[in-house]
Amino acid sequence: MRISKYNLSMNPESLANLFKALSEPTRVRILVLLLNKGELCVCDLVDTLALSQSVISRHLAYLRNNDIVVARREGVWMYYQLSNYAQS
Repeated sequence: MRISKYNLSMNPESLANLFKALSEPTRVRILVLLLNKGELCVCDLVDTLALSQSVISRHLAYLRNNDIVVARREGVWMYYQLSNYAQS
């Protein structure tokens, strides 16, 4: 489901989870950065948002658990981008 569109085929629980994810300003800021820049590592988000790594990681975990972002590991770094679900 594209974040900018309402998808009538979404069940109410999934839609509520999406709105809950978007109800937190830090998560919205993370999503805007990922929309504009594509894939980013946690370190980029920490620098840009001026928040601790633990705060950023907690929000990314929430977004990942709700299938809004996906992660990949490269060495010690974790990189995040919007999931296909969030882009469709």
